[in-house]
Amino acid sequence: MNYAGFWRRFASILIDALVFSPFMLLRIWLDSVSTITAMVAAIAYIFFIATYDIWFIAKYGQTPGKMAVGIKVVKVDGSVATLKEAFLRHSVNIIFAIINGVVLCYVLSATTSWTEISANTS
Repeated sequence: MNYAGFWRRFASILIDALVFSPFMLLRIWLDSVSTITAMVAAIAYIFFIATYDIWFIAKYGQTPGKMAVGIKVVKVDGSVATLKEAFLRHSVNIIFAIINGVVLCYVLSATTSWTEISANTS
């Protein structure tokens, strides 16, 4: 079994980030609409990122970024991870994403919009 090096893993993350970019741009735009919309968009975005990795790893053993650079996530016996195993593999990321979401919602509830924060207006 060959292990992927740093640069191949890094390239796969960049490719997956390109897949996320339309959703990220939509989320940034929704941040300027209203505080409630920004909170819902943040939660939906975090949920999307978590399910994206889990679903692709469980279904194909690789995300589109990993497919592009030839990386496949497999179990020790060479088989593709199950949904439960993919979830457990990403459980730490999910915990950090939840913490990030809670902090983001707190920040958004304390301010009226990201545009006002960046412009130093209120």
